[in-house]
Amino acid sequence: DSSTSRGLGDVYKRQENNYGFVSNEIIRDGTLTPESRILYAILATYSNQDRKCYSTINELIKASGMCRTTFYRHMKSLEEKEIIKKYYEQTDKYPTHRKLVYELCDRFSE
Repeated sequence: DSSTSRGLGDVYKRQENNYGFVSNEIIRDGTLTPESRILYAILATYSNQDRKCYSTINELIKASGMCRTTFYRHMKSLEEKEIIKKYYEQTDKYPTHRKLVYELCDRFSE
């Protein structure tokens, strides 16, 4: 259900129409592997309006159809090219309660 929150308020709500915005420049970038472009597109479809993706690694691996090793290799490529940033956000006052975030570094004007 697209209106179900997963714990951090509205940040986890899926986009109403279940699609995302992708950069033509990134999709057509010949220096990226097809797998990296697919991962970028998947992250875009799971990201919120701030271009942040809070999906779990397992969700992203399942969506991509890649094995774990392939997934990590191509995500690393996207990070190295600064197309995405990976970091953790605190979910509450406890230091061990944090959520992995993938942020797309492309920006779309509104």
